[in-house]
Amino acid sequence: MPKGLRKIVCALLVAGVAGGVILAGNRPLAVPVAGVQTPSAPGAPAQDPESNKVVDFVADRGYPIPYGDTTATVLVGHFAAQHNGAVITCDSAIRYNDKRIECFGNVLINKKETYIYGDRADYNGEINEARVYAPLVKVVDGDATLYTYDFRFNTLDNIGTFSGGGMLTNRENHLESDRGYYYADTHQIICVDRVEMRNDKYELKGDSVVYDTDTDQAHFFERTNIWNEGGDYIYADRGRYEKPRELYVLTRNGYVMTEKQELWSDSLDYYRESGHALLFRNIQIDDAEHKVLAFGDYGEYWKEPGNALLTQRPSVVSYDTSQSDSLYMCADSMFLYTISKSEQARADSLAKVKAKAADSLAGSKGGSSVDSLAAKPSAADPKASQDGSQADAAAPQAAAGAVETSSETADAGSGSAAEPIAAVPAEKGGTGGDSLDAAPAIDTLLSDSLDRVGGGMTPADSVAAVSAVDTLFSDSLAQAGPKSLPADSSVHILSKRERKASTSLSNVSPSSSR
Repeated sequence: MPKGLRKIVCALLVAGVAGGVILAGNRPLAVPVAGVQTPSAPGAPAQDPESNKVVDFVADRGYPIPYGDTTATVLVGHFAAQHNGAVITCDSAIRYNDKRIECFGNVLINKKETYIYGDRADYNGEINEARVYAPLVKVVDGDATLYTYDFRFNTLDNIGTFSGGGMLTNRENHLESDRGYYYADTHQIICVDRVEMRNDKYELKGDSVVYDTDTDQAHFFERTNIWNEGGDYIYADRGRYEKPRELYVLTRNGYVMTEKQELWSDSLDYYRESGHALLFRNIQIDDAEHKVLAFGDYGEYWKEPGNALLTQRPSVVSYDTSQSDSLYMCADSMFLYTISKSEQARADSLAKVKAKAADSLAGSKGGSSVDSLAAKPSAADPKASQDGSQADAAAPQAAAGAVETSSETADAGSGSAAEPIAAVPAEKGGTGGDSLDAAPAIDTLLSDSLDRVGGGMTPADSVAAVSAVDTLFSDSLAQAGPKSLPADSSVHILSKRERKASTSLSNVSPSSSR
């Protein structure tokens, strides 16, 4: 190299080094050393090593186009790009630099179980964000599908953001809001501003909702209103809904209104299907139908039939608005029962039936049903009918004969008077019912005989009559058989006879004795 040319090259090198130092200014130059990591500037955000990678791509063909002071590359045919594990496919794309790509036509972004569909997308590898545009952007994750107008997806943390309105469908559940966030890793969606959630069993409106697409569990916050299928209304400022258990857990300002009652408490667990509620702290129950207010710090409530259990300082106020009056009650624990109109009507009808039965029983005891039963012969046996009529005629005669002498009365007891009493003897097929018919007949005979005591009979004669009846009763039992009459029947008859005999004897004056 000529000596003059060498001097020119050296001068250029010196000028270049000097210019680099001037451009660097006061910034220290970091010289990389093997095995030592260069520290980042103070306050600079730490970045994941994966996010520093360039966006890899593939296409059938490409060509450069001018883009400002530099050039961009147009990629056409089977375009695909990959960054942070997310794959982007489309009909064509423009690559502006190593980390920025704009996609056009049938855009699909996929990472793990999340699929995002749109007409156009702008991917910025510097911030790991894909912004998708379409008249209606579609995001699919398992059974959940989100429709929105503007969707952004971070490929590094797998979080999506939507705005301009969005609707999520997950099996039978529908969720709408103005904006929100979608977490692909946890399968949760956060809906904010004018949130509406509904299915065939309930409808929810509130300020914000966190919904899990796997478990169908929803957390709701300020100013949440819920309408259930059965007509129940629920309000809370914070709580959650567990669909597998059909349970509302209201943790702030809980309120439930049913068709007949209203419930307030600081926190409240309400089982939608069964209508069972658990209430905690500052409880108030208002039963407007029965005009009752209940208070306490712990309680349970059953929608059907409307019962309530209260403990921890419970109290009840029964009020009457028409008379401006009230009744206050308190106890350690209280149980409130609600009786429906149908149960009240059934209880009233049962009481009427019992009253009629009691009146009928009282009438039968005061009448002559026993005497008529005794006098009525068996329709199955003609002889019993004939003997029964003879018994009616023979009874007064036997009583009259008994007044004369005790021997004659004994003969009457063993003779004609015994046959009508035992209508069908046991050895001829008689039953216990025949002896039961005989027992009242003996009772009637005794009564007629004792009635004559006041007409002039002496005590001796009346004792003889009693002895005659005893003989008559023994003979009838012997003919009827040992099993034809209950064991206590003779006791009943004899005790009645003895009471009446003693009464008659006490009424006889001493002057009437012979």
